[in-house]
Amino acid sequence: MQLPRHQQRLLIEIASAYTAIARLTDPESSPAKQELNKLIAERAARSEAAAGGSLDAEFSASQVARLETDLMNLRRRLQANERTLQSSTDERVRKDAHHDLQSTKRLIAEHQDKLQTAQAALEAQQQQGGSAAEKAELAAKIAAAKTRWKEEKQQLDSKRQEAEAHLEGLLDTLPAQDADELRAQQKVTGVCAVAFTTRTCFGCHMLLSPAEISAIKQVPADEVARCPQCGTFLVRD
Repeated sequence: MQLPRHQQRLLIEIASAYTAIARLTDPESSPAKQELNKLIAERAARSEAAAGGSLDAEFSASQVARLETDLMNLRRRLQANERTLQSSTDERVRKDAHHDLQSTKRLIAEHQDKLQTAQAALEAQQQQGGSAAEKAELAAKIAAAKTRWKEEKQQLDSKRQEAEAHLEGLLDTLPAQDADELRAQQKVTGVCAVAFTTRTCFGCHMLLSPAEISAIKQVPADEVARCPQCGTFLVRD
């Protein structure tokens, strides 16, 4: 692409315009959509907890009690090993105590994870998805969040249209063939042009070799270099 050096920064503006459009097109980046997703996920979690009522809460409680007892015994075992290591001078005894100490620590960690899981399951069974008042409150929050998302989406759509018009205006300042090359590169890698100030192409994030850097530097000033790895246009300072 032939382009006077002072006009090559235009490619960065075009790349930025593409980025802005992508951001406006992605609903998951919207605070209102994120809030709505969070509330819907909360409702799903409550429904799942209610459906889990078929699980025996009494069994879960006994499982928690058993794990707590096992943990208490393991901690006593850990303390006994520690006392042995402090008092014994017999190398064989100390070696066995040290080995059992490490094994006991691993078992304690495993039992703590199991206990946490069992306690969470028991709590979910006891909650049963929340009270009727809590469900009504959550439904109202979801309805309000849907309204906010609808309003914000309309604003995003309007901004996206403005951004698309701005992008086309920038592309129209280039020869048609050059504009088409940028569009094609954007489709291939999602990045049509980047500022090139180091040894890295920020289109593909590849570290270029000394030979590739040398070749880029030899490109005439009025010609836009391209990354040899991904084809992204490289705007040099």
